[in-house]
Amino acid sequence: MILSIRHLKKTYDMGGENVVHALTDVDLEVERGEFMSIMGPSGSGKSTLLNMIGCLDRPDSGSIAIDGVDVTTMPARRLPDVRGRKVGFIFQTFNLVPTLSAIENVELPMRYAGVKGKKARPAALQALAKVGLEDRASHFPAQLSGGQAQRVAIARALALEPAIILADEPTGQLDSKSSELVMNMLRELSETQGQTFIIVTHDPIVGAATDRVVRMSDGGVASDEQTHWPELKQEPGSALALRRDAAPTAVTPANGNGRLDQQMQHIRATVNAIIADLEH
Repeated sequence: MILSIRHLKKTYDMGGENVVHALTDVDLEVERGEFMSIMGPSGSGKSTLLNMIGCLDRPDSGSIAIDGVDVTTMPARRLPDVRGRKVGFIFQTFNLVPTLSAIENVELPMRYAGVKGKKARPAALQALAKVGLEDRASHFPAQLSGGQAQRVAIARALALEPAIILADEPTGQLDSKSSELVMNMLRELSETQGQTFIIVTHDPIVGAATDRVVRMSDGGVASDEQTHWPELKQEPGSALALRRDAAPTAVTPANGNGRLDQQMQHIRATVNAIIADLEH
């Protein structure tokens, strides 16, 4: 068990009698290597839950254990180390330092964690290689496309080999083709590296491409389901079946845009059909 959440509660006092119950008795367990998403409307509690898992905020009650470590009872002075080594973050807006090159951005969390330059540089280059960008190591963020910038952000999240990577709307600033590359890359890293991904998204297409969807409403877990898309999983080229029937290959813009585009078109068509059925 890589993540165990028990009876998590969080309220925010907004002044007067206005109290927001952001989380109400949330229970959640995540196994190592899961590729899952958390969905819900604005105000449902998903961002608050993400902040709790990322040790950015404290609950009022309940417990969170990451890789066997209870972070809710941990002294505040130790939380930055947990954030640095146990949790990786991928942001919607990339959050790359514009004055640093790609490899320097990937090195940054390692530097903060005390990893020396002789070890940090090859580790950063290896992380860039995992996302197919070793040839862009010396490029600055302004010289990268949106998809490339997000892939650098993914490499940065991977740098310290965290127990969990939290991705907050990772495709929100990307066009459809870049979104396809990023989602398939995250899936490949989950399947080949055993990396755990928790993706927070509003996008039903992104949610459909994960193996498990936790839906939140009014601060609680409304549903927790394995995704069942039989027509997608039986389709050899579908995003959900990606690399399950073939040896892993590097996901780069040069080796699969057409196939990835077909995969996501297939998902979009299926999602739109389900939405249409629900509306009728």
